[in-house]
This record gives sequence, C-alpha cells and structure tokens, in this order.
Amino acid sequence: MSISRPRAGAPHKIWPVGYDGHEKAPEGPLLKKNMKARLKFDNEHLNDSEKAWEKMMRSDETNIEIFGINLTRCVWRKRDADYNPRTPCPP
Repeated sequence: MSISRPRAGAPHKIWPVGYDGHEKAPEGPLLKKNMKARLKFDNEHLNDSEKAWEKMMRSDETNIEIFGINLTRCVWRKRDADYNPRTPCPP
C-alpha cells in the first residue's frame, strides 16, 4: 500500500475554512476638486495649534511600506471580520 504525498517543493493549499483574501484598493491621482477642498480646509485651520496639526495625517505625505516593496499583498481574514491589528502582515 502506498501513501500519496505531495511532491517536494509543492505549495500547500490554503483551505477555505472561512477566510477571504482582501487586497488594497487602487489609488488614483489627486483630483482638482479634492485639492480645492484640501486648500479650503487648510485655510480654515491656519490658526490651529501645532498639536492639532500633528494629529492630522495626509494620505500623500509619506509612503510607508509595511510589506517592504510596494506590491499588492493579500491579507487573510475571517469572513465578516473587522480590521484586526494582529493581521496586517500576509501569512
């Protein structure tokens, strides 16, 4: 009697046990209407304290590469699950 085993170096299958793959949505260019809205917001908040400005984060300020190179990565999460900070890295 022989035992069937996967060949050496074969990738293991991820079994569908309630997990879905989630990819990052594609980013588009900054539109003129969004630039105008941003300038309006900035002008309205010119007199805010420096601490208030430190709390604000802009999407185009820094390119933080969590996974190393800017590639599309997939994160496996359970179906209907909210974002969990313990699973930001791909498996």
